Amino acid sequence: MKNVLQRCLATLIILCSVMVSAYGQTDKIIGKGYVSAIQFSPDGRWLAIGTTALLELYEAQTYQLNRTIEMNVDALEFSPDGAEMLVADRDLLYRVDSTTGQVVETLTGGGGFIDDLAYSSDGKQIASIGGRGVIHLWERCVKAFTFQSIPPRSRKHTLLFSPDGGQLIVGGDSVEIWDVDTVEFVGEFLTSSPVTSLALHPDGTQLAVGTEKGQIEFWSLQTSNQTGMINGNTVKVEGVRGPVEVDSLAFSLDGQTLIVGFYDAVVGVWDIANQGWTRSWINKTRPDEEFKGWTGSTGISPNYEVRHWDPLLTLSRDGKTVVAAADRAANVGRWDVHTGRLTGRFEGYGYPVELGFSDDGRYFFTGWGVARVWDTATTEIVAEMQYDNGMNAAAHSPNGRYVAISHRDRRITVWDVETATVKHVLGGASWNNSVTFSPDSRLVAAVTLSFLIRVWDVETGELIAELQKRDNRSGFLFSFSSVGFSPDGKWLATAGHSAGVRTITLWETQGFTLQHVVDGLGATDGFLHSLEFSPDSRWIVGYTGRPNFRTKFWNIETGEIDLDLPTGLVWTPVGFSPDGRWFTTSIRGPDGDTYAPEVQIWDTRTGQPVERFPRPYQQIIFSPDGMTVAVGHDNGRIYLLPIKTILPYLPLDIVVAAQPNEPLELVKRDALLPNYPNPFNPETWIPYQLAAASSVRIHIYDLTAYRVRTLDLGRQPAGVYHTRNRAAYWDGRNELGERVATGVYFYRLETDNFTATKRMVIIK
Repeated sequence: MKNVLQRCLATLIILCSVMVSAYGQTDKIIGKGYVSAIQFSPDGRWLAIGTTALLELYEAQTYQLNRTIEMNVDALEFSPDGAEMLVADRDLLYRVDSTTGQVVETLTGGGGFIDDLAYSSDGKQIASIGGRGVIHLWERCVKAFTFQSIPPRSRKHTLLFSPDGGQLIVGGDSVEIWDVDTVEFVGEFLTSSPVTSLALHPDGTQLAVGTEKGQIEFWSLQTSNQTGMINGNTVKVEGVRGPVEVDSLAFSLDGQTLIVGFYDAVVGVWDIANQGWTRSWINKTRPDEEFKGWTGSTGISPNYEVRHWDPLLTLSRDGKTVVAAADRAANVGRWDVHTGRLTGRFEGYGYPVELGFSDDGRYFFTGWGVARVWDTATTEIVAEMQYDNGMNAAAHSPNGRYVAISHRDRRITVWDVETATVKHVLGGASWNNSVTFSPDSRLVAAVTLSFLIRVWDVETGELIAELQKRDNRSGFLFSFSSVGFSPDGKWLATAGHSAGVRTITLWETQGFTLQHVVDGLGATDGFLHSLEFSPDSRWIVGYTGRPNFRTKFWNIETGEIDLDLPTGLVWTPVGFSPDGRWFTTSIRGPDGDTYAPEVQIWDTRTGQPVERFPRPYQQIIFSPDGMTVAVGHDNGRIYLLPIKTILPYLPLDIVVAAQPNEPLELVKRDALLPNYPNPFNPETWIPYQLAAASSVRIHIYDLTAYRVRTLDLGRQPAGVYHTRNRAAYWDGRNELGERVATGVYFYRLETDNFTATKRMVIIK
């Protein structure tokens, strides 16, 4: 067992070094990740906020940040005495000391992603339930935990222990009761709809059950009978509410109050003695007059499935304060239970999607959930714009003064960044998947009706133009999916299709007259999707989508396709470096169906990919000066990094092929570069470079962190070792001369003053 744990730890160290070596270290990180768990400790000392990237511990009395721990938090639970926390990270469990923040022990949870956790009242037992419904029971021994398994179920669950610790209460399609000692099913409460949350009354006799259709049912643990029910849909708030899922429940310590959190961001306070709602409010940290209630959309992405973890709200020990995820989990707010008034907030959460830099690089814009403007140098929030009814698309003006957001309720709002208020509401649309500003920030254009492009004056909100085109061959109107201005301001391009044929239409911005129509871009079904101009306005770049999954560079001057790249299924819009040399795509998978995203960087001079970055890296964009890149991560954070951490040096043969006379830079630091080919069979070359003479070794590990081969290259002089006659060579064999199995391997460079690790794949 010890050897297995050591191997797991070694694997974790290797994976961490891969991330650090690939992207370097930076103190410029935008966002904290998506809020996944919030909880006060039972002793009233701590408030814990867990996200997809961080575990934050605040002093509960002052709400001052005490410490931050870098980890993904899927679920969170304090021990009954508050001395430690149990944190779920995918299928791992971490016991974390609440006072020091140190990880005391790492446990393997099993059963896939963990939905919920529970401590027994004496703190000696732990229960976890995974995404596949597998429950594990852990009993504290001298130094470790052992576990037993309960048969799996089919949906997301929540669970807790009975007051005496003898039974496990599991919420799913109903409430099931299991005996902890015998691991046998002993009973069931048949609820009106599937269970979403559970809470025990402080006296231990009653169970509150939240359901999918908005009811809160009360069940006696002594008689197994239902003793009451609250219709959660009767909570009075602005706007119309239908059946809304109960997200979380919390009893006050005296048992007189039940706090209920709903999926539509409403919090209700139920007086148990008087059987009525005494207070309710909406989880917005900056309420506005236009609020009509959430649409049920997560606000992150139309296709992004968000799982809710319990609790999304927590009640302070004195029963006076509710802390809850707000603004679609983009912030966390504090509310007074008795008045319903907002008393404070914690900022910077959410799942930011890059919108880009301002022209001068001073500001960075993010969207989804809440649109924010960040100071690039300090990564502080400069302005925050909350909006209702979801977001289809967003854009920032090049001068940094405005943000335009298209909504699912047929509106486009233009926001003033300085005041964080709505400047204009531009309506009348039923399709708002693309919105863009002109280079001089004077105009904003959007796809409104699928066959109509509208252009407005940003300052006045006046409609300047309505553009549409009828196909002379079929008589049908062109349907548009995206729109963009050229960097020189001369052109407005639209992408879409006509009678199934994918097209680009090019309009002159002086008078908005139609100049060109390009069709037949390699496919004859569906839309031409994302559209982008090159920085010099030479190319319009369009992604064709199914069935070819290619990205094409159409030369505006000649009308020819200059580049035709097999990019795969593009997941996010493409982007250029300021000089037009590098071109990035974020793809979903080589076959267009599997969710295996990776970011690719292409050389526009050669039409070849020069770097690939697999998930969890989702998108890369360049700053206006080309010296910084913004890297989007699966954990919901954006990393601002020097360009050299992404493209430290290109392989020598690619540089020579692109520009034979281009001078090579002097080597300023050691670096490990991607092996080529990758994937490979049976051999590969591993390029590297040295800033000074050094001993060089390359170790190769399998996924269990077992070292299969060491390439001892001896002492090498300073220089670049990129080409096949200079790079390290591996023939795919282990130390015994046997060919290794198909799979993922890690290669680690060790010099006198430098180590770095990267990943490679061998396929047979």
